[in-house]
Amino acid sequence: MATQLSNMFSSDCSKLAMATPDGRLTVWGNGGGSSQLLQQFSPSTHLSAVTTCLAWAPTSLATPKKKKKKPSQSKSDLVAMGTSAGTVLLYSTIQGDLVTTFKTENSARINSVVWNSSATSLYAAAEDGSVYLFSLATLCLVSTVRPCPGPAHSLALSKDGSILAIGSRNIVIWDTVRQM
Repeated sequence: MATQLSNMFSSDCSKLAMATPDGRLTVWGNGGGSSQLLQQFSPSTHLSAVTTCLAWAPTSLATPKKKKKKPSQSKSDLVAMGTSAGTVLLYSTIQGDLVTTFKTENSARINSVVWNSSATSLYAAAEDGSVYLFSLATLCLVSTVRPCPGPAHSLALSKDGSILAIGSRNIVIWDTVRQM
């Protein structure tokens, strides 16, 4: 069986997060036109629960206090990592450490993770067809739905967060306001 690397650029494209086949997270930066290794992180479960997918928290715009100033961009430093053991790890590149581990209701492999636009919640799609919603404010599982009879392979969230598209054998469109 071929091993697939999970990788994703940060929203401002200044960093690249890569999950290695042995479960390590490496973060690369592009300083001065050349790539350099910024961080390496090995979760304690990296050999038994390898990373299956990655997602950077989106960059948020800070509202200026005075009219004349332009909005400043706050660079995101959080990386969500889905695992083969059904957990979602939240890593901070500023802290250089794990912020929290979200546990699902079972140990089904996490196939996809997606953040809402304000980086206050996170959705995770699992091999058993479940979709989990986690809150960053409370650092806990908020709800679980099972919209797919088979594996949920990928997720896409609308910009306003009201519609979640779930890729399974079919595409399932989920109203997050009414159904989560």
